[in-house]
Amino acid sequence: MRRLFWFAIFGIGLIWEMAAACRPYTVTGLNPYGDNYLAVRSGPGSRYYMQDTLHNGDRVLVCGYAGAWRRIFYGQGCSLNGAGEPSGYCRNGWAYGRYLVPAYSPPAPGYSGGNYGSSAGAGVQEVYYARLSGWDHYNSRGVRLDSVAAILRQDRANFHKYYRRDPEDTGDSYFANKYNRSILERIVRRSYIPPQVRNAILYGTPYVKVTLYTDGHIRVDLL
Repeated sequence: MRRLFWFAIFGIGLIWEMAAACRPYTVTGLNPYGDNYLAVRSGPGSRYYMQDTLHNGDRVLVCGYAGAWRRIFYGQGCSLNGAGEPSGYCRNGWAYGRYLVPAYSPPAPGYSGGNYGSSAGAGVQEVYYARLSGWDHYNSRGVRLDSVAAILRQDRANFHKYYRRDPEDTGDSYFANKYNRSILERIVRRSYIPPQVRNAILYGTPYVKVTLYTDGHIRVDLL
């Protein structure tokens, strides 16, 4: 059963609705070319005091909402108890819901999903490792990327063209070529990317191993 709450801040009445149970969410979609943070405010609106900031990949518990704003609980010691309520040391506030997505359940390290579409006799053409960080989720014009192929391509462009590299990134020879980067989306389309791997790339900043095969298929493993 959903519960309605009313309280007053500076004389302004406000109604917000509490969720039946809190749910884990992840901060995502912040533009590294812009402010690159999500403001945590004392109330559900930009007019309220900004008390903290969150960043891409941070985890929060969403426990209620008022319009487009979400009532959140967060912090290193904050977790869900068996009743679906915040437990431990939790800070709380309000954040704009556009930048919060349901947290995926991370697969076990090394998860690739098995069948990736390559033929049994295909050889390995290239292997590289990459941290798909916030920079890799936006193109050079600051537009948010919404596909696995585009994020993988931007990661290689950042490495080879813009020299914007994460410490874990390694080089490769195949995608150093601009044309080869341009066909990466075609390569990903013909390959199988498991849903858990896809979600990790779209909504997180995973560390991955990318294997390109001689038959033109690609495999992505979460590390």
